[in-house]
Amino acid sequence: HARVAEDGLVALVDELLHAAPTPRRRRLLVVIDQFEQLLTQTPAGQRERFAELIRPALDGPAQFVATFRPEFLDQLLTSSELIGLGTRTFTLRPLLTEMLPLVIEEPARLAGMEVGEELVGRLVADTGGGEALPLLAYALTQLAEGVGRGGQLSMARYEDIGGVQGALTRQADAALAQAVTTSGRSPEQVVRGLLRLVTVDERGRPTRWRVPMVELSAALTAELDPFVARRLLTTDIDNGVAV
Repeated sequence: HARVAEDGLVALVDELLHAAPTPRRRRLLVVIDQFEQLLTQTPAGQRERFAELIRPALDGPAQFVATFRPEFLDQLLTSSELIGLGTRTFTLRPLLTEMLPLVIEEPARLAGMEVGEELVGRLVADTGGGEALPLLAYALTQLAEGVGRGGQLSMARYEDIGGVQGALTRQADAALAQAVTTSGRSPEQVVRGLLRLVTVDERGRPTRWRVPMVELSAALTAELDPFVARRLLTTDIDNGVAV
């Protein structure tokens, strides 16, 4: 962040491209995930600064792709700070059901794991459609835990984790129970602490909220640990600060 603030994004893009191993790699794709957080959690001044950093690089070899939920499109199009970026929008529909086997089998193949035809069919049937893709991804993560290259994902393990629909629920219930045991507080009190990690805008739309760990009490951090361990919450380092 300090480097971009000091030298600008254009200089950083040029340096990255110069370090590319072959001349053919003379373009840079920059992906900005969950772009709605810029619209819902960032003050106007910081959005304007973001636009100032990106604007000079738009005519160069870097291409910027931002992903965001469609209900925030109107805020993007009407933001006075971002309106000069000349954005083009592309709608991505939920994945077709017939594409789900590919979503299951190809990552497993790349990881050197086998998935039986029966299990693939069960995963597809339980997922239902592309709108449930996050649930499928979570179930596959749980299913592949502890399985190395050359291993096989098993139907028995799938039943044990509760399937696509039950995997998340079971893990959330287990994490909540552990948090209650650890803290001695009620489930309702633990859930209220979890709600600090979610924000709802003026239209009632929820979005993720990044909270620096230093702002949380030791007791609340201990309650969150079971959810982090089960990958229901994520932690990261932002400018040297744990969030």
